[in-house]
Amino acid sequence: MAFIRHPIARLAILTLVSALASAQDASKPFDCHITIGDVKYDLTSLEGEHTVSRELSVPPTTIEDKVTFNLCKDLERKSDVPTEDQCPEGTRACLVRTNRKEGHSDRVFSVIPIANSSTDAVAYDRLSSPKGLDVTFAGYSYPSVLNADPIPQFFHLKLLCSTETSKINFTSYDGRDLRLEWSAPAGCEFGSPSDDEEKPDKGGEGDGGDGSDKEESVGSGLGYFFLL
Repeated sequence: MAFIRHPIARLAILTLVSALASAQDASKPFDCHITIGDVKYDLTSLEGEHTVSRELSVPPTTIEDKVTFNLCKDLERKSDVPTEDQCPEGTRACLVRTNRKEGHSDRVFSVIPIANSSTDAVAYDRLSSPKGLDVTFAGYSYPSVLNADPIPQFFHLKLLCSTETSKINFTSYDGRDLRLEWSAPAGCEFGSPSDDEEKPDKGGEGDGGDGSDKEESVGSGLGYFFLL
């Protein structure tokens, strides 16, 4: 059996192993457990498929935007829905756009996989005022009717800390970013240091004290890999 004795060769192998391990971790499905510094969030209580919609009046028709999502698991395929009207496997959020016109049958004209399931497709920001969490999933690029370049899709959930779970609010969709807002106990952090251990406000350290509600931005950076 041959042994690798040269330190540079050993370092190269260790670097390769580390890179492969990082890539494997990044490709794992997001499991709804989030750690930001000393605090953690557990979103597993929100597991399950949720559907929320909005309607846009575009005379003489109405457009319904309906998004179905599951933060913790891939969406299940439905046997009673045509295949072409469903998003592909590995989707966490699917936007279906339907055109409605009086006297005519409803027509599905867009099915958009707006969030996928890999860990490297998820980023998150801790909110301080009000307390909560911003979670962003990257989806797949979708063809544009305005130009030849497909448009990257993103699913944003503003999850606010609350003792009760509210209805989900469909905030907006602009052809690229879909935004929802939801209040729930899962939006409350745990494992944070006690009040007497809190660090001084950085506003007195020359950063201008702009009062931004995002304390820090972490996550995998939506697909960026760092090889050590």
